[in-house]
Amino acid sequence: MNNGLHFADCLTRNATGRPERERLVREEAAKVILEQYEEIVRLEAIVDKLEKTAEAAEQAKEKQTARTV
Repeated sequence: MNNGLHFADCLTRNATGRPERERLVREEAAKVILEQYEEIVRLEAIVDKLEKTAEAAEQAKEKQTARTV
């Protein structure tokens, strides 16, 4: 992902005053931002799933402890 930002940065340096290049830079930056957002959403879903699994495991442990007492 950082490669995309670096690429967009390099294009920006060469784009000043060139409308077509500026448009390409904006498009590339938008792609990078979208890719990063999608990765964040994917990772948040994984974290949510792990949190739910941990909660379920904790509840199961509590039930098991209650049964043995």
